[in-house]
Amino acid sequence: MFFPKGGNRGQFIVYLKPDKKNKIDGRDVFAFRLSRDRGAFYISQPLDSSRDKLIEGCVSPNAHPIKTDWLRPDVCTFLIMQNNFEIPDDYPLSF
Repeated sequence: MFFPKGGNRGQFIVYLKPDKKNKIDGRDVFAFRLSRDRGAFYISQPLDSSRDKLIEGCVSPNAHPIKTDWLRPDVCTFLIMQNNFEIPDDYPLSF
């Protein structure tokens, strides 16, 4: 799915298993943002984004675990992006 955000920004969401009924953020759903000003893929880092907070946010029951414009798929994607797009050993969800 692609969502225009206005101006030079947009967001797309990747569903790894689109036919699955109960999709799990960070395992089946990932979010990416686009910006002409910042390069192709980015997720702006929140003020409080320690590794522990990101891991906690990826599995949080709260839809906006870190800040209001971040959803769980953003948090989980950011964890993977910080690890050069590889699933880190301490990733909180199993595949």
